[in-house]
Amino acid sequence: MDRSDPSVLARNVRALRSLHGLSKTEYSFRAGISRDTLIRIENGQGCTLRIEQKIAKAFHSHPRRLWDSELFAIGSYKYIPATKNRWAFILPEEVDNYHRRLERTVGHSMADEFCADPDGIQEETERQRLGVSGFASAFSKAVGGTVTSGYCSAALIECYQKHDMVHPMSTVGYLVYVIRGSILYEQEDHHQEVHAGDSLVLHEEYKCRISPLNPVLRGELCPLFLYSLQHLFPIGN
Repeated sequence: MDRSDPSVLARNVRALRSLHGLSKTEYSFRAGISRDTLIRIENGQGCTLRIEQKIAKAFHSHPRRLWDSELFAIGSYKYIPATKNRWAFILPEEVDNYHRRLERTVGHSMADEFCADPDGIQEETERQRLGVSGFASAFSKAVGGTVTSGYCSAALIECYQKHDMVHPMSTVGYLVYVIRGSILYEQEDHHQEVHAGDSLVLHEEYKCRISPLNPVLRGELCPLFLYSLQHLFPIGN
């Protein structure tokens, strides 16, 4: 990941915040950072790796995408090859735990490499090992992109364990389409089984939990689903 030009980070953070319709105050609160820190970042002064992780989490993304100089390329279409986007941990604590275990293995600090999408998890067999062993609840791979008119947010999710998913915006909807296997959706008193080929449409600001309907065993493929942000269009009376 090239972090040599903080203006790339600044441009992407400004653009993502604008696309989410958030003020600096709203976004800094949601990311758990100060407004002054956000202003410095958007002015091209950079930030620490920990702050990057907080920003990426609030955007349902990961730090590598914040530094992508082509993230907001202009054009009427954007082709995204399979090799462009990478699998990443969903939960920051699982990122930390993964790198701490790696540090103990190699015997020295690798703090500069605390990224959510390390090379080690790009292989499906390693993601499966971590997921089945309980070291990771889920992995995501961003598959969306930007055209002149805006940003299309979408990700593939591999689900190994129960995990929380927060939907932070009341002006958009969230589409879940199950590609493989079956998942269980839980939100307060609601429970819904969603099987391969089924869709689930969500809205409003709340927290839900998604888990495999059945435990994923060693050697088995985990549930896989598409998770996409969709703008809501009011329905007239």
